[in-house]
Amino acid sequence: MVKITDCARLPLTQIKGSMKQRFAKSEEYCDKFFQNILDDFECGDDVHVIKIKDSFNKVLNKYVNIVFEKTNAGETPSAGTISLQGDNRICGYSLTLPMDDKNTISLFSTTSLMHEVRHIFDYLTNPKILTRQVGYKKSVPETILFKTVLTADKDFNKKELTSWLDHCFGPKDIYNRINFLQSCRHYFLTEKNAYGRELYYLQKFITEKKHLDFSLLLHPKNEFSHEINRFNDFLNRFNIDGKIEALNEELAKAIKTVRDDHKAQLELQAKLLAEGELD
Repeated sequence: MVKITDCARLPLTQIKGSMKQRFAKSEEYCDKFFQNILDDFECGDDVHVIKIKDSFNKVLNKYVNIVFEKTNAGETPSAGTISLQGDNRICGYSLTLPMDDKNTISLFSTTSLMHEVRHIFDYLTNPKILTRQVGYKKSVPETILFKTVLTADKDFNKKELTSWLDHCFGPKDIYNRINFLQSCRHYFLTEKNAYGRELYYLQKFITEKKHLDFSLLLHPKNEFSHEINRFNDFLNRFNIDGKIEALNEELAKAIKTVRDDHKAQLELQAKLLAEGELD
């Protein structure tokens, strides 16, 4: 069982509710976090990682262990967890971000910063998602399914997903099938969350801090046009909504199978009791 230590979690009173409500709380934290960044930096375009860490704790009203690492050439920013004692004890979070030699991050990298920050807040407000992500290890066939069917940059085919699932999981593997589907579903939900507000935060920085006309950045020749279009490009190429829908459908079928099997077992037991076959 994966355990989350006190310095990597929030009190239940702060995050109780449905997944939808927890994601809404995560977005609320993100908005407060970014507003703190803007309020604290009236001058200059860079923010030191210490200030970012302070902003986390200020928003959460609690100390959370967060460490920062610098992206290397060719790497993309990422958010992850810090584990002790193997993978069974989560003691904090790591953010890999584009930093300079002084450990500062340009606020023009707002999209990368807030994308990864949203992941951290999603983990903090949805500890079950975090423990499933850390605790569930995909088999080789499952990894191939995930990379070739679900995350590959190509057209998504629901029938191909079903076929691969039947190949990876036999009738007796129904609980592993459910865990795999939940893990994939959570991945796409949190990625959608992370991409969903990138443009909003970049526009907020450009208009409120730099006092520039955001529409001028939309021109294809502008250096920010690629960043601005990244979210829509991700949704269009990866059909994230279609994949979430397909995963939900497969998950519903798998859960129904479990419930039907359980019902059948109870009916069999009742029949055997009535016939005197069971004591």
